[in-house]
Amino acid sequence: MSLRNPFRVVPPCEFMWFAPFLCIGLMVVGLLRPLPKFTVPEHYRAVVDAEGTKVPIEEPFRGTILISLDAGGYLEITKSPDTLTYAGGTVDRSWFGKEFMSRIYPQVLQRGSLWDPQMIRHGHGPYAELESILASDGGAYLGSSGDLVPLLRRVGLPALYTNTGKEKDENESEFVWASVVTSLIGHPDRGAAVIAHYQQAFTDIASDLNESTLPNRPRVLVMGAESHEKQNKTPNIRSLYIKSTANPYQLYILRAGATNASEGWTSEQPEAERILAMDPDFIFLMWWGQDPQEFMHDPRWRGLRAVRERRVYRLPGNPGGGGLMGLIFQPISVRWMAEIVHPDRLQPKTRQVMRDTYLREFGYRMSDKEIDEQLQMNVNQPQPDYGRFARNY
Repeated sequence: MSLRNPFRVVPPCEFMWFAPFLCIGLMVVGLLRPLPKFTVPEHYRAVVDAEGTKVPIEEPFRGTILISLDAGGYLEITKSPDTLTYAGGTVDRSWFGKEFMSRIYPQVLQRGSLWDPQMIRHGHGPYAELESILASDGGAYLGSSGDLVPLLRRVGLPALYTNTGKEKDENESEFVWASVVTSLIGHPDRGAAVIAHYQQAFTDIASDLNESTLPNRPRVLVMGAESHEKQNKTPNIRSLYIKSTANPYQLYILRAGATNASEGWTSEQPEAERILAMDPDFIFLMWWGQDPQEFMHDPRWRGLRAVRERRVYRLPGNPGGGGLMGLIFQPISVRWMAEIVHPDRLQPKTRQVMRDTYLREFGYRMSDKEIDEQLQMNVNQPQPDYGRFARNY
């Protein structure tokens, strides 16, 4: 019987089993590294965000990085594509391509560097990846309530809230957004001008309606209905949040001289029977899903007054690419709705209002074809009184 040599040299290959565990250990240690900390720049200006926090923005301004925010909404208010450093990922780029803003600012859609899908790979919560964000070297980071703002602030980066989620109504939310983004780019006068036009537009609509003398306010329902194979899904009622004045469609309806047919109902997605019980005078469909003809041929809705009288219309906007919302475009949507609900009180001015708005705000001259698209003429023209929106009316 031989004894093992206690002084035998062990070949290095016998320790290879330990390598994976060593790598895992190094990775764990790497995760425990302290976060970087950035100091306040020497030259800066303070911008107040939606929470009232003064955020130091380095001068000269290096550009805006959007975190889970719509590039179209940013451009609508700032009118400053050159200040945009990052707009979103691949899905955001595809969505922006469907918006009308991509026609006004095609260079934003074409610049691939604005749409890097690797920029924010895990962009939510306390464990978001900071390295790719830091590499962008942005001048400011814009985010809504939650998102990455707390983490970015913890390391000293200039992150601003564009809303708090606590705004009392849609006006306040939109006004805060306009104030923050225009102050950020150094042109708060732009936000003030947009707000002034917005308020004047609704003053004009109220004056044209002569609201105090309205004999009645028709009952309106804003809803969405899926097409074809999805049409048996539960309907989506967009005007139903009657207890939340932050819902823009509730405000649209009131400003158009109408009342919300869903008032008193508390579910966002009620059964078809409950919609039949509402029995609105007018139905305005979202710009996605069924068009008026499809909706009216659905046997579930044959008993509705709006269907019997063919008072079903699709809201203006880009098919599949969003409606006319925001401070600049809301007045167009409300004017459109008011002209349908009260055709005897309002002159047919929506086409001209739309044309004037795009020219005034963006220097963009809309063609008649583009206006037809925005007003959904192809699906709405067969409906009563819709000829007033046609060219050469």
